[in-house]
Amino acid sequence: MTVSKRITNVRTIVLVAMGIVGMTAGMVQALEFYQPVYALSSQDNSNSSASGIVNGNGLVPNNGNILTNVHAVLSGGNYWMAKSTSAADREIVFAMPGGVDVDRVYYWPGVLNASYNARQVIGSDISFSTDGGASYSTPSSLAGFATVSTAPTSVQTNTFAVQTGVTHIKFSDIQPATAGTTPLIAEIRFGGPDGGTDTTAPTLTSMVDDNGGGAITEQRPLFYSVTFSEVIHPATLQPGDFASVGTADVHINGVIGTYDSTVVRVEIVAFGSGTFQLQVKAGATLSDLAGNPLDTSSALLDDTVITVNAEDTTVITPTDATSTSSTTPTPNIINGSGLIGGGNVLTNTHAAYAGGNWWQAASTTEEARKITFALPAASDVNRLHYWRGWYGDARFLPTLTQAFDISFSSDGVNFIATNRIDALELGNGVTGPTSVETREFPLQTGVTHIRFSDITARDGNTQRPSMAEIRFGYVPPPPPRGTLIVFR
Repeated sequence: MTVSKRITNVRTIVLVAMGIVGMTAGMVQALEFYQPVYALSSQDNSNSSASGIVNGNGLVPNNGNILTNVHAVLSGGNYWMAKSTSAADREIVFAMPGGVDVDRVYYWPGVLNASYNARQVIGSDISFSTDGGASYSTPSSLAGFATVSTAPTSVQTNTFAVQTGVTHIKFSDIQPATAGTTPLIAEIRFGGPDGGTDTTAPTLTSMVDDNGGGAITEQRPLFYSVTFSEVIHPATLQPGDFASVGTADVHINGVIGTYDSTVVRVEIVAFGSGTFQLQVKAGATLSDLAGNPLDTSSALLDDTVITVNAEDTTVITPTDATSTSSTTPTPNIINGSGLIGGGNVLTNTHAAYAGGNWWQAASTTEEARKITFALPAASDVNRLHYWRGWYGDARFLPTLTQAFDISFSSDGVNFIATNRIDALELGNGVTGPTSVETREFPLQTGVTHIRFSDITARDGNTQRPSMAEIRFGYVPPPPPRGTLIVFR
């Protein structure tokens, strides 16, 4: 099965499962303290992007009652600082976990040195959206935050009139303590009226794959919509909660749930031939938003058996990869330094981004967003094998590659037959290790070099795109229908 996917909006947001905070380990309290699902601003520096103020990286000890946590001294990935002093750059949009009721903001100031301390926020305008960020209420003033000079810093609380059904919150005209400097925030949470008590446990409703239960060919992704009776808390979802029963070698590539849907998306890839059934494993620890666990005293099995057909695959590892401008060496994405496993490379997974195991463009220019691969010999190719990147928090999510042009050369100079590879799976950016995603393109013969160009990140060309690992491949096309094959 080949899944055909094209997208036109490269700012598609993948919700990062960060959860509802103000809880003890292993428990979810009633909805009172809200951790935004993500935060966006014009700042794209990975040390000071908006995601750094909703990921808890700077909180100590980052557990228990969130309001008793303090924020450590500023460091990479645990704060936000505006890109400039312009009004557009002094804005942050927070996506909330579904439509929630809010009436307060929890703010931790950031401390590093006198220059940074002068950038602490003393006020902001705040507005609310109940329609997914399409429109916002008239801004009101949020003032009275105090500056501090030593770390760790404690939470400050500012209240406002109750807003109901809020999906997004916007800070605008964010004001630093010293006018003319770029404002800085260490951590943000929101709060609201107690959501009450839910004592009903969730149940599994259905498992439906996107191929209608038909046979599939190995190495192609298959997607399941797993529906529950109520929303499953995204923080309790892990790939390890799902598995397969049968003879096929099945890998769970990713599991994505959101705070406003009862459907969980599960991506699998099968290798070799055989059959399988998807299951929620016995002992999996899934729960609803109130902490009521799904009954997994025994496995919850899909009633459809999927057949997997094998194919004759050649995997091609490039001998070199070059780009004109990158912050990490380009050969990192062909040397296997981030791969985990052995044997068939397509069954390997990729570890989190770390020094030496990934590539990121040094800028957003057209030339910087280009990679050229040298193959070991003139080859026939019609397959791309791609491992998406991930990290322990959402810092690199906006940079994950979503699409690129691919072209081919037999002399390393002239490139032809450009195809667009798009709608690459993004996952949630924080869950791993990640498995291979395989894409097909029209057969190219005698290829010595392959070029990626117009490499586009999730948030478009405002972000420097990144990749984890790349391989190419060849699968012989089936003979034309009606062809007689004679064996002698």
